[in-house]
Amino acid sequence: MKAGLLRTREAVLALAALILLARAVIAAELTGSSAAALAASYWAPVGLTALALTFIVSAGRLDVSLGAMLALCAAVFAGLSDNAGWPLALAAAGALAVGGAAGMLNGLLTALLRIPFYWSTLATALLFTGIAMAIGTGGDRPALSDGFLALGQGEWIPVGFGAFLTPSVLLWIALTAAGALVLRRTWMGRYAECIGENETAARFAAIPVRRLTIGLFTLSGLACGLAALFTVSAREVIPIHTFPGLELDAIACVLLGGTRLRGGRGSVWGTFLAVVILGLARYNLEHAGFPPPHVIAAVGLLLVAAAIVNERLVERTPLDAH
Repeated sequence: MKAGLLRTREAVLALAALILLARAVIAAELTGSSAAALAASYWAPVGLTALALTFIVSAGRLDVSLGAMLALCAAVFAGLSDNAGWPLALAAAGALAVGGAAGMLNGLLTALLRIPFYWSTLATALLFTGIAMAIGTGGDRPALSDGFLALGQGEWIPVGFGAFLTPSVLLWIALTAAGALVLRRTWMGRYAECIGENETAARFAAIPVRRLTIGLFTLSGLACGLAALFTVSAREVIPIHTFPGLELDAIACVLLGGTRLRGGRGSVWGTFLAVVILGLARYNLEHAGFPPPHVIAAVGLLLVAAAIVNERLVERTPLDAH
């Protein structure tokens, strides 16, 4: 019944995505550049962070420092490539390493020091933002090669209506497929859902709760590092102040996709479809003339609605369906 419920939700999400896509194509008459920019600058970064967050929420945790980690990784990348003169490949590796370290810090605070995740990740969000601003690259345009810019702007695969899939979007789709296999077919996904369902029982079952928690938060940091590279490549700017509400969008996508807020159940493909829906909804609202504050407020309302629907579905699901 649990699997059937998730499949039904994913089918509804897919239908909603098609309806919004048709609305976007008809109303906006998408061109190649606008579609590519939309996908690269929004879907891939949010999709990557939401993918990692799906595992964290499935394990009964939450990470509200995603946007701060993305800004930190982007600032480190620009600082290493511009100020320190590192090659772009090494600077990118450095940004990924910093992201992994930042995520590991969240995991250590949560798993070893037992600080509630909402406090630990909120505190580190302020810490990471402060460090990123101290580096002093906010809003700067780093010197980027054509090869790096192609990551977020390259028009690789045409999908109709003048739109193309960028390398960053293709990589996000590939990682989503891999994440779906991990969640459903490997011990890592099963253990994460077991921890979210009943952490005490998971400990008695000899599941490595602490190590898995640290690992999931570390993967979240790495995802933010990769999302930062995608964002810089697509926008050619360091997104310290230019990517507001990333955590809100990622959480909304995870909940809308069917992942249970209290843990124990997750859906990677549901999260993927929710990212597409939210991206198209944002595009349609902005094209209709709604100002950015109204768009952000709409995302907040969507988050509240998704949380309510998720909890109602959980209450109506028999215990043996979990």
